[in-house]
Amino acid sequence: MVDQRNSFFQFRPFDEEIEYKFHSAGFDTNEYFRTLKNEIVRFGLTQVDTLDELLHSIDKKLTDEPYQNYMNHPIRVTMSYVSLISEPTIQDVLFGLSHNVIELQIQDGLNISSENLKKIQTISIDRNREKDKVYRKEFYDQIEFYSPELLLFKALDKLDNTLSWVFLDLEQYHIDVVIDEVCPRLRKYNEKVSSYLEKLVYYTIDEKNKKKFRLKYDK
Repeated sequence: MVDQRNSFFQFRPFDEEIEYKFHSAGFDTNEYFRTLKNEIVRFGLTQVDTLDELLHSIDKKLTDEPYQNYMNHPIRVTMSYVSLISEPTIQDVLFGLSHNVIELQIQDGLNISSENLKKIQTISIDRNREKDKVYRKEFYDQIEFYSPELLLFKALDKLDNTLSWVFLDLEQYHIDVVIDEVCPRLRKYNEKVSSYLEKLVYYTIDEKNKKKFRLKYDK
């Protein structure tokens, strides 16, 4: 059985991080959320029980089968973000947990601060225009202009998704976004994450690595 506490991203070798990401998708969301709350206390955060209402409100809106345990992804990205920024706050955690609500079109009725809503709007891409290179550049420029921290969050979001790429057949677009838009911008502020993410992309699209994991997990 995989230890939930150890499953959060920690810059380990790619195979290990991919394994932890794979297993985390099957964790009970409520248990994983409790693990997150226990972990963020280490960063001096208090009032962690105030997070319950938001998570449960989002979870109740995601009742369809494809969204089973969906919140495990925001939980993972939030933990990565909190561990890498200086002086994280409860609002940072609330932002991380709710970062996809606009993309999922479930933001109505959720108690989200105006600042966090603005951040969510900034990182929510227009899916009808995402393959337009001019729009895409402007989109990522806007994130960087908002703050290096928001760009870091977007990169960590991409990183968590990239850990699953060994199981997916991707359009080149998804690879280009990370290599051309995310990593070069982030390199100015966080070389460690940028370098790890860039190398992870090439590792996860390598056919030998994809075959290895697909055979292991019959995917």
